[in-house]
Amino acid sequence: MHCVVPPAYVQLWNPHSTPLYPKSYKTFLELLRAVPPLCSEEPELIMGLFIRLDAVHDLGLVDDRTFIIKILPLMSGSLLKFLRDSLRVGSDRAECKARLLREYFPHFVRERMIRDLVVFNIQGEGPSSTHVYRTGFRGRQISPVPGQ
Repeated sequence: MHCVVPPAYVQLWNPHSTPLYPKSYKTFLELLRAVPPLCSEEPELIMGLFIRLDAVHDLGLVDDRTFIIKILPLMSGSLLKFLRDSLRVGSDRAECKARLLREYFPHFVRERMIRDLVVFNIQGEGPSSTHVYRTGFRGRQISPVPGQ
């Protein structure tokens, strides 16, 4: 019986071969390390996390499946189960995002978030897009952004 070793495994063992992962993948991992894990399943925190993750994904450094697999450690609880189920059925990022909005942001939650933003803007305390990105919609600090 003849056994053939796939080229990817040969690259792992051969220090003189080309790198297994392209630079874009390494860049993706570095960007992902800067995203803090989800500490609560509050809609505002989930939205803030996915805004950050969308910014990383929009760079197009990895495919949808790799992206979903690599963000799993940032999730917890029911959101982790949700992403696991999305992987199991083979959902792409767009399908996953649509399901996420349906299941975690029902109409009343979306209305409340929009109402909060409108009230903040009318009172002159309106959060800028950078503020929302860093703190979520209710102004709670998610994580510090270096250099700001």
